[in-house]
Amino acid sequence: MTSHGKSAVPILPAPPLTSGPGIGEYHDKLLFGLVALGILRLWILPLSSSLWLDETVTYWSAYKGIGAAIARSQFFPGQQLFYTLIAAIAIRIGGASEIVLRLPSVMAALLTVWLLFRLGMELFDRETGIFAVLVFTSLPVVAKEAASNARPYAIGLLLVVASMLELVRWLRSGRVQNMLAFVVLSAAIPYFHYLFVIVYLVFLIYCAYLRGSGEAPASWKDLLTAGVLIVLLTVPLLWNAVHTKRVPAEASFALTPQAAQLFSGFLTPVLGSSLLVGVLVSLLVCGACGATLAALSRSTWLLLVGWLTIPILFLYLLARFTPFEVFVPRYFLTAVPALALWIGWIVRSLEPPRARIIVGAVMVLASITTFGAIHWHQSASTHGEDWRSAAAVVKAAGISESTPVLIRVGLIESANIRWDLNIDHDSPLLSPISKYPVPGRIVLVPYGISQEAANYLQDVYTRVLLPVDTFIFIGRNGEVIPWLRGWFLGHGFAATRIGNPEGIIVLRFRRQLASEVPRGVGVTSVEQ
Repeated sequence: MTSHGKSAVPILPAPPLTSGPGIGEYHDKLLFGLVALGILRLWILPLSSSLWLDETVTYWSAYKGIGAAIARSQFFPGQQLFYTLIAAIAIRIGGASEIVLRLPSVMAALLTVWLLFRLGMELFDRETGIFAVLVFTSLPVVAKEAASNARPYAIGLLLVVASMLELVRWLRSGRVQNMLAFVVLSAAIPYFHYLFVIVYLVFLIYCAYLRGSGEAPASWKDLLTAGVLIVLLTVPLLWNAVHTKRVPAEASFALTPQAAQLFSGFLTPVLGSSLLVGVLVSLLVCGACGATLAALSRSTWLLLVGWLTIPILFLYLLARFTPFEVFVPRYFLTAVPALALWIGWIVRSLEPPRARIIVGAVMVLASITTFGAIHWHQSASTHGEDWRSAAAVVKAAGISESTPVLIRVGLIESANIRWDLNIDHDSPLLSPISKYPVPGRIVLVPYGISQEAANYLQDVYTRVLLPVDTFIFIGRNGEVIPWLRGWFLGHGFAATRIGNPEGIIVLRFRRQLASEVPRGVGVTSVEQ
C-alpha cells in the first residue's frame, strides 16, 4: 500500500544485525547469559510452587475438560474463553500439575522476549534490543504477574508486543502482510484481557502522527481499513463484555491509588536503585564512564512515551475518579515493554562497553536478591499464598469428614452472600479446594466485615458449630482475621494457629469451658 497524498518521507531500513562499535562476541554472550540467569531464577524455578488464589480459579475453570471450560469461562467473571481453553488443553495433555498450568504463560513470555528483542532492533539496534529484554526479564512484575502465573496476562502481553512490532514494520514498509498481521494480533488482545485494549490508544496516536507527518507509506484509507477490520474481529466479544459478563464496580478489590504509586508504576524502586548502583559500581570499576544517547526520531519518541504513559495514566485516573479501582500492576503490564526499551536505550548509551555489562548485571542481581530471595524455595508462591501447604496442614490435623472447616477464600465475589451453608464444593468461590482438597464439612466465610456477614456467621454458629467442640478455619491473611477470632471467642471458641503456610492462616478452634470465657466478650453485630 502506498500513500495517495503527499510523497512519503523515505524510511531508513532497520539497523543491521551486528553488534555496536568496539563490542566483541563475548559482550553479547555475557548479556544473554544475564538474561538466561534472570529467566531461570525468576521465571522457571517458581513454576512448581503452589497456585495462588486467581490461579486456582484458572484450575477450577479448566480441570473438568474442554466442554466444561467453555461453560465455566462464561459463568464466572474474569475468565477469558480462549485462555481457559488453552489451560484445559494443557491439563488434558500434561496433567494438572502447577508446572503444566503455567507452561502456556512461560512459553508466551519467552516468545515475548524474542519479539521485544526484534522490536528493539527495529527501533534502535541489536544491543539496545538485548538490554531491553534484560530489563524485561529482570522485572519482578513480569515474573510475578505474567511469566510464572497461570493467568492470561503473559499471552495478552505477547499479543501487545507482537502487534506493536507488526505495526512498526507496516508503517515503515507499507506491506500488506504486516498490516494483516497487525490487525489479527491486535484484535486478539481483548480476547485475553479487556483492560489491555488501552494500548489501542497508543496504536491510534502513533498511526495518526506518522500519517499526518507523511512518514508512513500507508494512506488514511489503509489506516481506516485496518481499524474497521479490528472492530469487526472484536465484535463477537463486545456483546459478551457488555451484557453477558458485566463486572460491577463493587468487584474492584484494590484501594484508591496515591501519587507515589503512580510514580512507582513508571519506575519501580528496585529498578531505579539498581540503575543508580550499577552506574556507581561502573565508575568504581572503570574509573571513568560516559554516556552518548543515540538520536531518536520524533515518531519513536512519541511511540515510546505514549506506550509507557497511556496505560498507566489511564488506569490511575480511572481508579482515582471512578468506582473502578483497578490500578494494579498486572493491569498495566502493557506499558512494561516500553519501559524496557527506554531503559535499554539509556544503558546502551554508556561507555565503555564494560560499564553496560556491569549495570545489566546489577539489575539482574538486584531482582534476584529482592524478589527472588523472598521466594527462594520452590514451594514458595510468587504471590505469597501457599494453598498447597495449607491443605496439607489441615489433612495432618487428623480431623474427620464431619468436622466443620470454615474457609475464607478471599474472592471479591464472596462479598455479597448468595449461597447457603451447604455450598457445592465445586463452586468457584471454593476454587482453592478444587485443586487442594481438604477433609471436613466445608463452610464458606464471607469476604469482609458487615452486618450481613455477622448475621450469616450467627447462622453458621447455630446450625453448624453449636453441636461441635472443634472446627478448623483457613483463610488468606487480612484485617478480617482478628475480627473473626474475636467473634468466635465471643461464642466460646479459642483459636490456636497450626502450621505456618505462607500467606494463609490455619487455625484450630476449640470450645472453652464456661469458666474460661472472658467476661463481657460477645460480638454479634457490626456497623455497616
